[in-house]
Amino acid sequence: MKGTLATALSSAILLAVWTGSVSAQSARAGTSDDGHAASGLVMKIEREPARATIQHGPVQTLGWPGMTMGFAVRDATILDRLQVGQRIDFEFVQDGKRYLIVRVK
Repeated sequence: MKGTLATALSSAILLAVWTGSVSAQSARAGTSDDGHAASGLVMKIEREPARATIQHGPVQTLGWPGMTMGFAVRDATILDRLQVGQRIDFEFVQDGKRYLIVRVK
């Protein structure tokens, strides 16, 4: 019984340490576990469908070079804070075949 309890306790401690390490790495990267961070220049804003075209720099978490591409937005009110020609830092996630901006800093 003591051996089983010790093993369970050890496993719980290792899991807590590993989870904290992953969270710390995500915090250093500036994104959530499944998100990506980028900086770029807003080139175009479309209300329908709700999307922004951004000329962004490299995205290290995806191995992407800098490029210009369209991003959908998770919440259309994000577009209210954007202007063509504005430089932004943003976070995005993959949703199926599209990429969604989830936060603009």
